Amino acid sequence: MKVRRRPLVRLAPVLLAALCLAAGPAAADATGFFVSAEGHFVSAHHVLDNCPFAGIKTPDGVLIGDLVASSAADDLAVVKTNRRPRYYGRLPKDPARALQNPVLIVRYSGSGDLASRRVTPAEYDGPDPFHRGDIRFTATETIVGGDSGSPVISQHGAVLGVLVARDINRSYIGVAVDVFTLSRFLHDAGIDFETEGETAANRIAGDPDKAARFTFPVTCLK
Repeated sequence: MKVRRRPLVRLAPVLLAALCLAAGPAAADATGFFVSAEGHFVSAHHVLDNCPFAGIKTPDGVLIGDLVASSAADDLAVVKTNRRPRYYGRLPKDPARALQNPVLIVRYSGSGDLASRRVTPAEYDGPDPFHRGDIRFTATETIVGGDSGSPVISQHGAVLGVLVARDINRSYIGVAVDVFTLSRFLHDAGIDFETEGETAANRIAGDPDKAARFTFPVTCLK
């Protein structure tokens, strides 16, 4: 069976060198986002699988979080930090309507540090034909390693999905876990989340920095 998507994992060079000397598994850099006022942070399962601790890089330093929920089937994972974030992702009240509009992908690529942040416009392409619960987007820039766990955000600032892969043949096509799967996963994990109405006050069009207030790079710490 031909593989139709490729997970987006970037190995962290410094950690890789140290861990290779210890004959242990390598750490991976990715992206993630806060999804609750209680400090829950979402990323991709294939990044944080078997990861006892996650290091979340913020302007205030690296936060250490414990893995509290994970699903290989959904490719989602949550770590709990002791941070009570001022900003965190909210889900849309009407996901189907929100998906009809242009979206933004907030991601940390290249070096995997805070300076590598990109806010990339994309268009919704519909359900992924190969993976139930996934949706596809055509981005204006190439999807690369380190983008796993990036939130796909509506023009009103609501989280519509979690980027987990790209099409193996077309690097501009991103594959994301949809908001319906994300909300079910959070509910089943006992994690409270909020929805956000589409009001003028929430609009992030023209101010992409608003889309990145709750999104940060993350590394698995073995």
